[in-house]
Amino acid sequence: MLGDATYSEREIKLFAHFKMADIAYNIQPPLLYTMLAYRAFLTNDQTEYASALRRCLEALESFEKDKVYRCTPEWDALIGDCE
Repeated sequence: MLGDATYSEREIKLFAHFKMADIAYNIQPPLLYTMLAYRAFLTNDQTEYASALRRCLEALESFEKDKVYRCTPEWDALIGDCE
């Protein structure tokens, strides 16, 4: 098994939109978010889920002092209430 990762309910909802919720727990977060970006690009996804994914990827790549970390309420706020 590659991952055994932990994800929030909002993250799972985001993964489900990109049809990757079933494999999420077996993949480490950086690789999974890369796969999500690839799928969003290939499908030209322009939904609010793609916007949420973009915010998450920017936070993952950030080296700012006030960085937002996964598994926190701030991270879930980046995802928002996608419907």
